[in-house]
Amino acid sequence: MLSNRISPAVRSSKASASSLGAFVLARLAHTHHKVLIVGGGSAGISAAHQIYNKFSKYRFANGEGKDASIKSGEIGIVDGAKHHYYQPGWTLTGAGLSSVAKNQRDLSSLVPNDKFKLHPEFVQSLNPKDNKIVTQGGHEISYDYLIMAAGIHSDFERIKGLNEALDNPSVPVTTIYSAKHADSVFPLIQKTTSGTAIFTQPSGVLKCAGAPQKIMWMAEDYWRRQNVRNNLQVSFYSGCPTLFSVKRYSDALERQNQTLHRNVHLNYNNNLIEVNGKERKAVFQNTADNTTFERSFDLLHAVPFMRAHDFIAKSDLADNSGYVAVNPATTQSTKFPNVFAIGDCSGLPTSKTYAAITSQAPVMVHNLWSLVNGKNLTAAYDGYSSCPLLTGYGKLILAEFKYNQVPTESFGRYSRFLDQTVPRRPFYYLKKDVFPFVYWNFAMRNGQWYGKRGVFPPHFTVN
Repeated sequence: MLSNRISPAVRSSKASASSLGAFVLARLAHTHHKVLIVGGGSAGISAAHQIYNKFSKYRFANGEGKDASIKSGEIGIVDGAKHHYYQPGWTLTGAGLSSVAKNQRDLSSLVPNDKFKLHPEFVQSLNPKDNKIVTQGGHEISYDYLIMAAGIHSDFERIKGLNEALDNPSVPVTTIYSAKHADSVFPLIQKTTSGTAIFTQPSGVLKCAGAPQKIMWMAEDYWRRQNVRNNLQVSFYSGCPTLFSVKRYSDALERQNQTLHRNVHLNYNNNLIEVNGKERKAVFQNTADNTTFERSFDLLHAVPFMRAHDFIAKSDLADNSGYVAVNPATTQSTKFPNVFAIGDCSGLPTSKTYAAITSQAPVMVHNLWSLVNGKNLTAAYDGYSSCPLLTGYGKLILAEFKYNQVPTESFGRYSRFLDQTVPRRPFYYLKKDVFPFVYWNFAMRNGQWYGKRGVFPPHFTVN
């Protein structure tokens, strides 16, 4: 009769094999990169290319004759998103000038594997004290230097009933702030020929803070061209105290609303807090006294509140607002010197736009290179940001400004002929045609796009 007992030797062999397997799996689950970038959006892809280019071009500039170039695979990018979007294109989509598909690429197609290693996972936690992160799949990734470029979280859930209204095709509620819904905006604008159209903007931090009114101005212009404008009451409800954060452009926007008789009802300091899609009612709360009121609508374009991602806000990298605490000039973390942050996830006190990223990235890259090579961090970001404010078909106000909402205009010296506060057709085609082209063919292809400097990178001192 055969015994059911397992000999100690066999048991020991199985235990050893099990331990070895666990050890191998643990080793396979751990990865190390010289530079790790969290985020595969505009900031992350731009940064990856520029870091690779910078370290390759100045590989022996450390004064010690050492090769400081970054080898294939030493830059890692962590992002679980399948697609990468040119989000400024969603405003054009909402105006019937583009589509979500035209502003979309597979993320993997933008990450050449002969340069970078893509980890298609979302981040669970950050541990900067140990120079590592952990993904939602349990994958531990360590690094020498960390670049935070994780973007911002659109908090649709914070507005009661908004998700349900957006997902119900029979309810006239839409938004350009989502790849899922942006294609539905223009058909709804076309369908709306009378009644009340409401456009909203929340208070607080927002990516591309001009977009909520851009789509409103485009819709108003479309209705005017279709000869139905007189049948519609168009209202803008903003949680902010002014139409735009920079007074020069805010005044210009209000001026064109009045002088061109666009007659949009502008309402400030009121946040959308609830949507009743079935009854077509929107509930607002005044930011001063917290009183609430209802407004009926026949079309509602809603913009969600936004906040920092939880994995950042709960980490040691965060400032009091939940964003990565950084030096506003160098983009270096104020808490961990081997960490930098750019784009929407950073605590940089400027408008969160792609234009801002084009100025932040080369500053960050130069300072990272300087840190690695024992140099001083000499590159300084001045807060430059830009918002191409569509005011109608063929019309755009080109807002450019830096820290403290100080205008800094590319065509300032030609203001007598090209006043950027006046809606102009050449600026419109920059937004509609030029910017999308250079985004895909320069910025995302090789990182060689530097905003207002074009293809010419800024020069920084080395010491």
